[in-house]
Amino acid sequence: MLEQAEKDQRATALLLADSRRENLMTQARTKPKDTQSEGKKRGGASSSKPPTLSQVKARVDFIRKGLNPFKKDESGNPETLAKFEQDQMIAGIIGDDLAQRGTFYRDGDLGFYLDQESRKCIDLGQAGLDFEFLLDPYGLNSTEKLFKYVAVELFKEAIKRGKDTRLRHFSYLAQPFGSEPILYIATEDNCIRRITADRVDKVHNGADGVLLVASKYSSPADIPDDFITDNGLIRSQLTSRIPFDDSMLTKGQSELFLLSEIFALLMRELLTDTRPICAFIGKMGSGKTTAARSVGRILYGPEWDVTDITTNVRDFDTLITTDAFVCFDNVDDKIDWLNNKLAVLGTGGKIARNKLYETHKLIEYPIISMIATTSRTPCFRREDVVDRLIVLKTVRVAESGHGDFNPSILAELMPKRRMLWGEIIYHCQSILRELHSCDWASLHVRGQRMQGFARLSVAVGRAFGLGDVVYEMWEKMDRIRWEFINEDDALFITLHDWVADNRGREVIAKELNDDLRELAQKSNMSWPYKNGKSLAHRLSKVMEDLGARFDIEINDCPNRNQKVYRFYPKGARDSESIPRDSEGDSGDSKPHQ
Repeated sequence: MLEQAEKDQRATALLLADSRRENLMTQARTKPKDTQSEGKKRGGASSSKPPTLSQVKARVDFIRKGLNPFKKDESGNPETLAKFEQDQMIAGIIGDDLAQRGTFYRDGDLGFYLDQESRKCIDLGQAGLDFEFLLDPYGLNSTEKLFKYVAVELFKEAIKRGKDTRLRHFSYLAQPFGSEPILYIATEDNCIRRITADRVDKVHNGADGVLLVASKYSSPADIPDDFITDNGLIRSQLTSRIPFDDSMLTKGQSELFLLSEIFALLMRELLTDTRPICAFIGKMGSGKTTAARSVGRILYGPEWDVTDITTNVRDFDTLITTDAFVCFDNVDDKIDWLNNKLAVLGTGGKIARNKLYETHKLIEYPIISMIATTSRTPCFRREDVVDRLIVLKTVRVAESGHGDFNPSILAELMPKRRMLWGEIIYHCQSILRELHSCDWASLHVRGQRMQGFARLSVAVGRAFGLGDVVYEMWEKMDRIRWEFINEDDALFITLHDWVADNRGREVIAKELNDDLRELAQKSNMSWPYKNGKSLAHRLSKVMEDLGARFDIEINDCPNRNQKVYRFYPKGARDSESIPRDSEGDSGDSKPHQ
């Protein structure tokens, strides 16, 4: 009985505390109106205008002294407040004032605030300068406990009473497959660009019900209308200067892949199947990091930078759920969970974490990032990850013959950022015009699982006058990926050389094993297959991968009770006589002829 009485007593105390808290919040929000009414009775002037920021700050400062500006004690002095009561009242005053000056929004379990004056959309669940600037006029500093308390209350305000909406990060392509696609980009402070096939408008954030969270780094300064033209800067100042390895892809093809990546960052709604992972691979001094850094800084501002790959999976999850574009630099060392995370990144998804300010409630944060990597010796070669890679190899500048490309290019690019953005907007409009004038399915690229990105590359190629290289570059990318997966496999390395000298030769597994072992020994490679039987077993397991590189005929040899193989370089045989595997040829239209 005694224990039950104690429980009842604690429950009553909690109810009284909650009631007291609500009372204080109500006082903070309703008393100014009562004061205006009393002013009328005394003959004073009244106004429906909200108090100024300086008036609100004065009220907050008064409360921080431990005094209640809305209630007096029996002696006529302001009522004194306990510390927790001060915090509660201040949170109520600031929340009420912000509601007068902007709008609280919620997107699922995420809370945001749109400031009416600056038109900035601020994530209330993430610490950042914009949030600090929001509370600075009230005299709150981010190092104070009060700051954190008010932050919690504002987040709760958005979750409980904010307008339901869908927040977009930096850009949003509305009606991507409709009659008139419309692209919104947070290109400049205080406004966004609304781009259609036939016009470009500057509108306030929130126009047409589209709310964008701008880059946390910086938007370019105002972009004059006469900057929105094809001035050739993107290729002349960036993509053509990167020392791409042209042993497989031509320089124009590598450029087009990178240009497609840039516009995919702005039109990611087109990537309904798989997001690309842009992998810059090259030796030290080959410009791979500078290339990635240049793209990020042009789009998101001079404060954007590549980041070292973390070994902490929670830090990784935080990055991919908060930044629109992340480049992990020097991804060379093996990390146990990395392949799994990259596979999830390619298809989107969500990351489950504890709800902000609560312990036992999970919240699902959507993965918003598109990512790039730089590597010398990549550690991510799992097949389902490589399927999502756009492999762009670079060589040292001295070996490339493409001119000078080093970190100093960044100092040259930043002063031209407004003009570069003008050209980006111009080409966005060209791409939208292409999407508007043709059926999305007609842009189909045969054999590609990343069909959304592949089709976008066709539109980008046409916008930049590179449409004639698109289909060939995707065929080459298949071969590059195949070699990327198998470049350390003795079978694939030796078979490549063997087929060059033995095109169409009829051979059984034992004969092939003997020939390939001899080639491996000449190259000082270990040969893992003891006999023809073990090689035949291995061939059966990797036949699909081999089919991406060679045309293969396999026939039964009844007299010898085993299979006979013929290998040809890819495309060397009449396509009608060689069965082709169409697996992975996604899309809903006829292949490109």
